[in-house]
Amino acid sequence: MSSTWARLATRNSYEPLFAGPECLVVTATDNACVIGVVGMIKSFLLNAGLSVRFIVLGRSLSERNKEIISALPLTQIVSIDDPSDRHAPDHWCSWILELFWLEHVGLYNYVFYVDADIMVRRSLSDFIQEFKNRNISNVCVIDHKNVWHKNWFDKKRDHNFNAGFIIFDRSFFGSEEHERLKNNIERAQPRNDERYLRQFFSGRNLLYAPTKFNGRIIWLKKCPKEDDVFVVHFVGQENKPWLFLNKPKRKIGRWHKEWIDIYKEAL
Repeated sequence: MSSTWARLATRNSYEPLFAGPECLVVTATDNACVIGVVGMIKSFLLNAGLSVRFIVLGRSLSERNKEIISALPLTQIVSIDDPSDRHAPDHWCSWILELFWLEHVGLYNYVFYVDADIMVRRSLSDFIQEFKNRNISNVCVIDHKNVWHKNWFDKKRDHNFNAGFIIFDRSFFGSEEHERLKNNIERAQPRNDERYLRQFFSGRNLLYAPTKFNGRIIWLKKCPKEDDVFVVHFVGQENKPWLFLNKPKRKIGRWHKEWIDIYKEAL
């Protein structure tokens, strides 16, 4: 365990999960998106069909919000308040990059790198199995072009991806590429994780999953009737589902209603 992680572990009373479950889900937040984090974690627990743990990289969280997050099952907060624990810029678009310094992530078979505004609707067990069976890349992303892809594919260039839902196989962590990524982040100090990761992985074969595994809310009308949406991503500040919690039901769309139902579900 590195000295950096040891400090984090002590500060957060972290107990390493050496016999841990198959998957780890990591996100980052400040006080503004805590409700979103709650909804996202509940959606994984209720719908993903996976054995999971959760790490929330927390920045300037209030004591109340720490209590709210810590009360969720299988969930731990890792504070990134101390500048000595941060490697990327102190910016909401780059906090999640601290994931790459959490050495314990290599104990899990798969690590989900996700935004707080994600909602899992269907089981992801077949998704994980497909990722494993294809054995093309240890990084799986979803295309970000304004096209609804129904098939899996691998591609080196010309296909941007959305950084709100990325899955890493455990073989990525501890690899030469992982070390190069960390070094590059410290040198480049990127203030936008998506833009930076696209550039870093350009020219490298990535596995692209169908769009239904990261269906951006603004594109869902493109979803074919015979295709189902497994993950909804509420991109756009005006689309965050927690903003609709106190609105009349008649003014709330289908996807936001579904998120609200999940958020209110008792675990």
